[in-house]
Amino acid sequence: MDNGSRILTERLSNALGVVHKRCVLQRYILTSRKCLYEIISSIPLPLKGFMTQNLDVQELSLVIAVERQDPTLLTPDFLRYSGIIPQEWELSCQPVRAQQAAQVSYQNGVSLLAYPDRVVFVERLGDKTEESVELPQIAQRYGNVLRNLNFQAVGTNFRGHVLFPGAEDSAHQYLCNTLLSPGSWQSIGTTPMRAGLNLVYSFERNIMNLSVQEAMLQLPEQERVPVVLFTANFETQLKGRPVSEQPTVLNHALEHWQNDLTIYKQTVGQLLQTQPENLLLTSAIAS
Repeated sequence: MDNGSRILTERLSNALGVVHKRCVLQRYILTSRKCLYEIISSIPLPLKGFMTQNLDVQELSLVIAVERQDPTLLTPDFLRYSGIIPQEWELSCQPVRAQQAAQVSYQNGVSLLAYPDRVVFVERLGDKTEESVELPQIAQRYGNVLRNLNFQAVGTNFRGHVLFPGAEDSAHQYLCNTLLSPGSWQSIGTTPMRAGLNLVYSFERNIMNLSVQEAMLQLPEQERVPVVLFTANFETQLKGRPVSEQPTVLNHALEHWQNDLTIYKQTVGQLLQTQPENLLLTSAIAS
């Protein structure tokens, strides 16, 4: 074989070798993808489908902290004749009145509770629209009527949950394997670890404390369903401000309850969109 033929043969051999290596690499990539997809397919369905769940906001509560007050002042007559509560509202049960606590509840789901250091306004939301919520106006009227109280802080609180139907531990898996990083530290003890998170977010107007907890919800005429509870507290400090300014700041905080609700929903929505690390890895390789 002359030199020209030998050189041509070597080049052809090298080219075939490169093609072979590329084929091997492609088979390796395809095999890796298949293995990863098999791993993802083995993940329980509730974990893969949690992003479609909706936050069900069940309760709004407003808390006005004061330096001191007399809880016995909270009576149906005082609330009605001072204009805090509409005249047509009807009581749902007998009011409670004591030195350390008082409570007045109405048939529309609104309750007021007074303690020596705070007054709490609670409204069950259920299927109510934002426009039909009356609690912030009631709290504002209370603060305006008793504007001589030394207000310390005001809190806007939301309580909601997300259903995780399917496996009994689906809510637990979401917290432990999605929001938390899996590891041997979760297996310490004789029973499965129960998870909970407390997150703090700072904004220009206030601070949001968000609690995330796993729980079981008893539905009417149904078995218990796993849920994740999302409880938010938006806190605005009033302590240290001149007493003459406190009612204005108080009303401003209460007027923005819908903005707080939007932030609460958006934050929970982003938490629900969090994906396990292996899902993100598969998406990157498949693309």
